[in-house]
Amino acid sequence: MPAGNSKPPDRPGRRRRAPLVAVALAVMAGIVLDRGASDRALEWPGCGQWWLLSAVLLAAWLWLRSSGRHLTGSVVVLVAAASLAGGWHHWHWNLFSYDDLGRMATLEPYPCCIQAVANAAPERVAAPPESPYRAIPQGEKSQLLITVTRVRNGEHWQPAAGQCELIVDGHLLGVNAGDRVQVFGQFRAPSPARNPGQFDYALHLRADRQLAYVRSQSPDCVTLLQRGSPWNPARWVDNLRSSWQSRLWSALGPQRAPTAAALLLGARNSMPREAVDAFRVTGALHVLVVSGLHAGILMSLVFGLLGMGLLPRRQALLVAVAIVIFYAILTGAHPPVVRAAVLTVLACIGLWFDEQPFALNSLAIAALVVLGLNPADLFRTGPQLSFLCVTVLLWFVSVRWRRPLTPLEFLLRSCEPWYVRAMRWAVSRAGLAMLATLAVWIVSLPLLLESYHLVTPIAVLACVPVFLTVAASLVTGFALLVVGWIVPPLEGTLAAANGLCLDALDWLVNSTSHWPHAYSWSPAPAMWWIVGWYALAPVLLAAGGTRFGWRRTVQLAAVWIACGAAGGIVARSQPQQLEVTFLDVGHGVCAVVTTPEGATLLYDAGSLGSPHYATSTISEYLWSRGSRQIDAVVLSHADVDHFNAVPGLIDRFSIGRVFVSPHMLPPPNDTTNHSAPAELQRLLVSHSIPIEQVELGDRLTLDSVTVADVLYPDRLGSFGGDNSNSLVLVVESAGQRVMLPGDLESPGIDYVMDEPPADCDVLLAPHHGSRRSDPPGFAAWSTPEVVIVSGGPGTVDRNVQQSYQQLGAEVLFTAERGAISAKIDSAGFTISTYLP
Repeated sequence: MPAGNSKPPDRPGRRRRAPLVAVALAVMAGIVLDRGASDRALEWPGCGQWWLLSAVLLAAWLWLRSSGRHLTGSVVVLVAAASLAGGWHHWHWNLFSYDDLGRMATLEPYPCCIQAVANAAPERVAAPPESPYRAIPQGEKSQLLITVTRVRNGEHWQPAAGQCELIVDGHLLGVNAGDRVQVFGQFRAPSPARNPGQFDYALHLRADRQLAYVRSQSPDCVTLLQRGSPWNPARWVDNLRSSWQSRLWSALGPQRAPTAAALLLGARNSMPREAVDAFRVTGALHVLVVSGLHAGILMSLVFGLLGMGLLPRRQALLVAVAIVIFYAILTGAHPPVVRAAVLTVLACIGLWFDEQPFALNSLAIAALVVLGLNPADLFRTGPQLSFLCVTVLLWFVSVRWRRPLTPLEFLLRSCEPWYVRAMRWAVSRAGLAMLATLAVWIVSLPLLLESYHLVTPIAVLACVPVFLTVAASLVTGFALLVVGWIVPPLEGTLAAANGLCLDALDWLVNSTSHWPHAYSWSPAPAMWWIVGWYALAPVLLAAGGTRFGWRRTVQLAAVWIACGAAGGIVARSQPQQLEVTFLDVGHGVCAVVTTPEGATLLYDAGSLGSPHYATSTISEYLWSRGSRQIDAVVLSHADVDHFNAVPGLIDRFSIGRVFVSPHMLPPPNDTTNHSAPAELQRLLVSHSIPIEQVELGDRLTLDSVTVADVLYPDRLGSFGGDNSNSLVLVVESAGQRVMLPGDLESPGIDYVMDEPPADCDVLLAPHHGSRRSDPPGFAAWSTPEVVIVSGGPGTVDRNVQQSYQQLGAEVLFTAERGAISAKIDSAGFTISTYLP
């Protein structure tokens, strides 16, 4: 045999090496070290120091290599890779242009006029459905990424830089990638986390090097100044993406097109939130993120067509590589699809050279590419889950789950009818798919709990039908976009077929989301336990197939789970003090009362903005404390900004009972009333949550040492409306009192102050600190030491602040300090704020 065609035979027991795994781990370590230094505001190491260190280490490696010290040289190379990655992350995370628009942004919206270049065409954002719980209706929006070039300062233009997101109310048309536009709007810095457990939107945008965003009230506020160059490749891709989205809307209609656009093009923002939530709670949200599943099905179609002999083998591989790279760019080049594209390209390279690339090496290369594009993706849940799931699937494929057939069994099965063999094959493949999904689900569950607080066992049971319907939707969708464009007479037929597949997928997801115990919401384990789980998981998976055995592996995993459960019990032990936390929900109120014996009561739960925002804010705070249930909810009055989070909380927590005043809810037998209070009452009744009316003189016993007295209203109330009849509650423990008056104002507040003074230590300012709540009079009547004003930036009234301060009270605004907590025991009380 000629030497050029010979390959060394694989020896039994030969181990394949994956050196790039060590390089990828070193790169991740460097990124983590720099993030830690950045979070602690350390001046060293900076970008220059990191890269200088990497240059010195690479020079040392060259000397060590020439000296034959390969092991030491390998260690030095890994440290150099970590230093290089640390410098890259430092540049990406910390270094911005001196004239970046974000440097001028504050949390207060500020009017601006800017000129910018559009990075892509606007993406449609679906309007939320009409709801009685939404005080301010919202319509459809458009959003796009822009690169700022100039900002107007008075009558003069000055250079500016930076990328930011432009959000426009309405449907913005006629803008494509590369177009230069002029924008009138308001720009502001994204809000950081303002409550414990809350998602940090500022860090999320900073990871994409965005320090601000611009909001315009109408498409008329955006003027096209100059078309982009027709030779810009980004414009070609953008035009194709926009064209395909338009074809989906025209062929499928507004009901099906958003799901099709999300599946095929990754345009998930066009889907209504309720539809996305159905995918989320059934564990199928990943199908709306273009990833390996989509790339795999696309490659199957491509190879199927090219396998018909249309092209020689190597030319077919080049076409496949070009298609998968183009598809990744077309769908936004997000980390999951980049990872899938890299793995596909490496597989094609292996086929070119008749070699099978080592899977872990390929995965390491994909990680290096993703982190090279954006090192901050290391800290994002999506990329973490993407690589974690693929790693588990690679391990699953490497394990032999069935024993080989004996010759007799093979002979007997070969004699079976074809339909029996087909059925056996289908059941076997379905079982393996469910087993693989179960493995992925178990390993990824702690990360899912940490980020989404969701447990979705239905994902394991529904994985096979979901995969089949998604695959059918993708195949017919790609056919609609490509074949329907080439052969227009087939577009109607392909659209009908794709519509049937999408309807089947929507039906499957929506029906399974209503199954009993299909999903549940839960607090996350402690961070130390999650880190330990993912440090232990590779050891357990590797040991399962060795002499250590699966039984011992399962026992060790059970021990670690028991440690986490014990740690959770200790963490949730009785606080031995009363804690009242006033969450920052914008213009709204939510005071979370945690008694010394661990009971949880909410006084109001709502916001003037999105009900979803209020629900998420309250839920994330409760989960951060390990809470699974709410013992009681007290609703002050019938304004939606005080209760519109309750419907969402019903789905996420077990609620013991709801207390209202006699003036809060309409008669229960009035079926013609569709106001928010009436709909809330029906919802509570449908979930068998008791509703109790309380009035002046009633006392709620929260635990053996904590009570709550109702000071107002009585059954007659006042004639001033909902605010005037707000339920006033005073929580008392260890001799300390916290007063919660809702939106109390005249004439109701006058009735209250006609009673003998009620001294309190901590006061929630009535009606978000409004002047109509008689701050001087109420301060003199209640004599608080600390006053908390719950509301948005517009509620910061310095005159009201002075009214309370003149009587010796400290005044704190949630709009400025985020969540504010009062911890009370027999020694007194202490106040802490989430933001400094």
